[in-house]
Amino acid sequence: GRCLFDNLKKVMIYVLPAGEFSEALPVFATVFLGMPVPLSTFLMIVICAGTDFVADLALVYEPPDLDLMDRPPRDPKTQPLLDWTLLLNGFAVVGVIEAFFSFLFFFMFLWENGVPFNKVVLAFSTWGDAEVY
Repeated sequence: GRCLFDNLKKVMIYVLPAGEFSEALPVFATVFLGMPVPLSTFLMIVICAGTDFVADLALVYEPPDLDLMDRPPRDPKTQPLLDWTLLLNGFAVVGVIEAFFSFLFFFMFLWENGVPFNKVVLAFSTWGDAEVY
């Protein structure tokens, strides 16, 4: 039970920011910053499902820690599977890091292909212009 609980917490820290925060942020950036969509919604879901499945299986079948039986059993009332510490770690730390590097590589790719930053961000009126891109 303790090993399963620990492994499920690891899976949730991995899945929550990757599945929610890092996929919602590009959509919000498209709406509020006027950026073009880096990936379609369908492609984001396919990539997320394909990559999360393998990593989740690896985390679930991870062997137990050496000090697992030295720890006292958890109290389900005071130590739930999903708590504020896990949410804060998942979204505020891992989610922000994932989103930052995703946007960094997106802008680096555009810059290397001749599209400067100022032509992408807050460029609502130039989306239809073929000469900009």
